[in-house]
Amino acid sequence: MSILTKTYVKPEILSVSCQAKILSSDEIAQLFSTGLKTARDRALFGICLYMETRIAEACFLQTKDVYTIDGSIRPRVTIRKRTTEGKIGK
Repeated sequence: MSILTKTYVKPEILSVSCQAKILSSDEIAQLFSTGLKTARDRALFGICLYMETRIAEACFLQTKDVYTIDGSIRPRVTIRKRTTEGKIGK
């Protein structure tokens, strides 16, 4: 009778960074000129880039969040709490 044993190989531990790569100015320019095909995509990415938001946060923005009643641009935009995973936005 043979005894079966399981051998566990300890996986190699890799140094993984949880931060996203920061794009260079040239990479951003290339993305806007050739990577983003529609005006909607360029506008959405521009909002995310300028306001340092996630796509979901930018998608939940409403006109009243950006413009005042008289049509001028607000000096500060508030991101709704429900879209920031409980954190207060900018």
